[in-house]
Amino acid sequence: MQDARDNIISQVNIASQVYEDAFNIALAIQNLTISDPSCPSDAPRSMPWNLPCTASVDINDRLNLFTQWRGRLRDDNAVWSLFSACRSGSTVGIAWIGSLCNRSRGSSWGRGGTASANVLVRTASEWQVFAHELAHNLGASHDCTSGDCGTSGYSPSDDCCPRSETTCDARNQYIMNPQSSPGLEEFSPCTIGTICTGIGEEHVDTSCLVSEAEVPDINDSQCGNGIVEPGESCDCGGEDRCPADSCCNPSTCQLRSGAECDPLTDGCCTEECRVASSGLVCRESTSSCDPEETCDGSSSQCPVDVQDCDDDEDSGSRGGGGGGGGSAGSWFDRNRTAVIATASSVGGVIVILVLCVIFSCIRKKRRRQRGAQLQSGNISDGSNAPALEHTRGVTQMPSAPRLVHRYA
Repeated sequence: MQDARDNIISQVNIASQVYEDAFNIALAIQNLTISDPSCPSDAPRSMPWNLPCTASVDINDRLNLFTQWRGRLRDDNAVWSLFSACRSGSTVGIAWIGSLCNRSRGSSWGRGGTASANVLVRTASEWQVFAHELAHNLGASHDCTSGDCGTSGYSPSDDCCPRSETTCDARNQYIMNPQSSPGLEEFSPCTIGTICTGIGEEHVDTSCLVSEAEVPDINDSQCGNGIVEPGESCDCGGEDRCPADSCCNPSTCQLRSGAECDPLTDGCCTEECRVASSGLVCRESTSSCDPEETCDGSSSQCPVDVQDCDDDEDSGSRGGGGGGGGSAGSWFDRNRTAVIATASSVGGVIVILVLCVIFSCIRKKRRRQRGAQLQSGNISDGSNAPALEHTRGVTQMPSAPRLVHRYA
């Protein structure tokens, strides 16, 4: 049980950092439920997707069963993910595209669609597949490959995300490549633009977003998970991921002797582990309504984000591109710190976890202090699961209108 818990926290933490770098979306674990490693001979009514690994049940069947189960839940989670140990040919992941916040067919969003869910198989690229499938739920499609482009190049009607406005083939370099690989560690500009545009222009439902204040407090500290938790002054991610010259001791999660702060987690900290001088910009401006924030010379923390415009100002510029600038307009200005709840399960050792996501497609932070956080007391066995009545391919199933690809 502890190994499964640690693995989930690790995978979500890594994906969380990539999402924060690309979209300023930070994942936080709210609840984790782990059941017995053995599969029942017949799936219980409460978990119809918990079937043994057999040739008669492939990843598509498991997604359909899991989606139907998720669609009957009365919750406000944005996405449910099923992590399975059951292989299904060469496919290691599958998701409903653009289904964020959907609970069931005919949802209150008014566009119908399928309950937001995805399924992935455990591989050496586990966090990449998790990040890939979640991006599908957020509205992203696959990156274009040489096979998609052909001799005539890219057409806007093609069902893939091109490398640029003038180049079709993304050259297998990004997370949304159709074939998974451990070496893929970032999203393409096209994917960033697609997701941010989809949210800004309301192509995807965002009704399940809540304020950051509603994210649960963290009471179950774990040194080495990359999250600064109660009792820790820093957390550089453990001995394997902590830089050799880190200001933080990876074994104790306390600052090294003589260090005042850690630049990995403190916005106003220098590489020499000292509080930055007054006037250093620690949070850049994103629009005329959002002045930049600067360090005060006494604290290692960047001051609170301040907005100078009311909600009606700059209302004519909603939508647009990806990770920066004012093109997303007032919608993003008003929603920089919204939160998405996400849930997940693992097959074999069945794990159900709920994630919170601190969200903004415009704001870029230096480094997270909240990552895949686990609320104390919310680890339990499978009996407490929610009740109700690629060479490895990564697959997407459409359930919402296609989005126009935009560039930052």
